[in-house]
Amino acid sequence: MFYNSDHVLRIGVDNFLLGGYGYANTGEINEKWAQNWDTFLTQAEAHGLYIVPVFTGWANWNTTGYNTWKDNPFNPSNGGPAQNNIAIFQEGSPAQKLYLGWAEKVATRWQNHKNILAWEVLCEGNLITGVSEQAGIAFTEHMAEVIRAADSNHRPITASLADLGTWPNYYHTDAIDLIQVHPYTGKLDRLIIGEVHNELATYNKPVLIGESGLDANSPITPPNAQIGIEHAIWADVVSGALDGRALWVEDGVALFSSQLRSIYVNKYADAELPASRFTNGVDFTGFKPLNLLYQAGTKIWGAAVGDEDMVLGWFRDASSEPPDWKLLPGIQGQTATILVPGSAQKWQVDFYDTKTGYALPGSAMLTRQGNYVTVALPEFTDDIAFKLYVNSTGAIVPPPTPAPETTSITLTNTDPEAGQWVGTVFQVNADWAAVLHVNIEPGCKVGSVCGKSAFDWCSIDLVLNKIDGDTLVFDEQKVSSMSNCAAGGIAHLRLQPDGTILLQFDVGTSGNFDYSGVLHQP
Repeated sequence: MFYNSDHVLRIGVDNFLLGGYGYANTGEINEKWAQNWDTFLTQAEAHGLYIVPVFTGWANWNTTGYNTWKDNPFNPSNGGPAQNNIAIFQEGSPAQKLYLGWAEKVATRWQNHKNILAWEVLCEGNLITGVSEQAGIAFTEHMAEVIRAADSNHRPITASLADLGTWPNYYHTDAIDLIQVHPYTGKLDRLIIGEVHNELATYNKPVLIGESGLDANSPITPPNAQIGIEHAIWADVVSGALDGRALWVEDGVALFSSQLRSIYVNKYADAELPASRFTNGVDFTGFKPLNLLYQAGTKIWGAAVGDEDMVLGWFRDASSEPPDWKLLPGIQGQTATILVPGSAQKWQVDFYDTKTGYALPGSAMLTRQGNYVTVALPEFTDDIAFKLYVNSTGAIVPPPTPAPETTSITLTNTDPEAGQWVGTVFQVNADWAAVLHVNIEPGCKVGSVCGKSAFDWCSIDLVLNKIDGDTLVFDEQKVSSMSNCAAGGIAHLRLQPDGTILLQFDVGTSGNFDYSGVLHQP
């Protein structure tokens, strides 16, 4: 179970930052692309990141709206074998045979990467114009067959459908181990709960939230939109899904928006942290969505998930809906009655602050009444979470005290940031990104050259200007070698509690950061 989007990346194998399409028009692997992916998967594994590679989807084969068909090596205009844009879905066609052969080679090459979580063989196939559900099922089954044969580690197969349009029988195929939902709406928390419950009941397979958001096409930026995002993340926790967060715009696409960039992404960087704290140490094995009883006129809405030993619950102000997500002050006197499996009589409930993920005072002992346990919620504003678990002793056990977290770092020299660092740097107000390498020397003094920063085309000396708390501030001087490169900026390298460095760069002296990115040690 995971609730931190930093742990899992679902990424298309045609990602342009890694080389675009991975096959030639002959169906052979593009070796430069493959090397990029080998490096990416290895580095991701070193940093504890799991990957869901997405082999193909609607954008690769459509000819209307946004699509990449013109760049597809299988396009006949590129010398490819496809007689039309949907040839890989046509049974036994040369294009299908070449694509399946390529996918088998890729899975064989990547099978030893332990951080591949699952293989996504088709993304939102029901959006591909001219492809029937039957053809989509057949293609998915062929892909699953070749990948299962190639992957000695037997990772599960997943595939996804867009919420727009329906292929009602698609997920019933035995080729798909994990099904996906891609919910998008202003009422995201309600849709997550509804879709996950429906898919679990309909297909009896684990459900992965592949992507989600308040809007599929454009970011939602009203002042209170963050409440909607936070509600959705807590809904993930109690939905019965395998994962959470998976925000399409907030976790990635915003980086390529001229209006949003990294500032918008950083705004939501820690949105799942309270839910992550709340679920830390919880074993979700066997958890299922649980039925609730609501009294007429209730002021709360939410959900619960659990088994015969533990229940997790989350409830919010039922009136807090888009577009403004207004909140009632001090909701009182509300109860949540939950149909709890098993026969245990004595239960303890611990309440949690959803803004921190830490326990609140007011734990209580409860007794089952028939098949139900009723939890009387304390007064709250916005939302509240709880853990309900069997406690046969009848004596309250205080919830664990959280371990102290590092909140500030004070540097006295360059040693904590010394070494080789690498990461992707984004321009704040333009459509630009590149990989930056930084080398910082240990024991460096203010006024000295302490290292270099380098893109592939440019290398610049870094002179230590000052040490400001957790941040080393460098002046750029002396460009080494290449053209299209200029010194004179100010680089702020802030050491983070997780051991990474937040780089923020000011081209001039305005104090406004023009570039930013996170660096890690390779």
